[in-house]
Order: sequence, then structure tokens, then C-alpha cells
Amino acid sequence: MFLEGSVTITVEPNNLTADIGGDRALCLGDSLNFDALISGCTPSTTINSELFASSSYGTSRTNFSSTPTGFWQNVSGDDEQWFGESNATSTSGTGPNAPNSGNDYIYFDGR
Repeated sequence: MFLEGSVTITVEPNNLTADIGGDRALCLGDSLNFDALISGCTPSTTINSELFASSSYGTSRTNFSSTPTGFWQNVSGDDEQWFGESNATSTSGTGPNAPNSGNDYIYFDGR
């Protein structure tokens, strides 16, 4: 799988925009890391963050309605879900075998 294009993330309700700075090409198994350029804030605001290393999702896939600080939230009633995990993803070859650092991570499962 190869994806190419522009990605824009809009954060509601403040209509903030995070731009990854241009087109990025992603191949299966690649990771995307970026420092968000924030626009639309008057006055500027603090960016919320989540420390997943201390979230403690347990030893298996966990469905959650929101992360411990409430920054990431799952929308109910759709087919796509965010999951919290401490080990490998439940489907072989579709995600990490363990967190990059710390104890936990979250991932998106669109079925």
C-alpha cells in the first residue's frame, strides 16, 4: 500500500488546524511523526497532549470512550474505533508488536 497526498487535521470546537507541512508519502509499515504548525488561534492556545506511556491499558486490546486526560475520544455509532494496547495489535502484521517507548499506545482500526 502506498499513500500520497496532503493531510490536514482540524480540531473542534476551536477550528484549529494542524498542517504536516506538505505532501508525505507513506508505505505499509511506515510511521508519520510531525511537529504541528498551529494556525487560527487568537490568542494562542496550549496544545493538549497525552502521555500514553502511563495510560495503563492493560495487557490486551482495550476499547475506550476517551483517554485518561480526555484529549482523544472515540465516537460511538461508527465502524471505526481507537483502541488502547500494551502488546501487539490483535491482527498479525497490522501494527506494532509493542509500544515504541513506555507501556502503552493507541491505534485506529477501520473495518
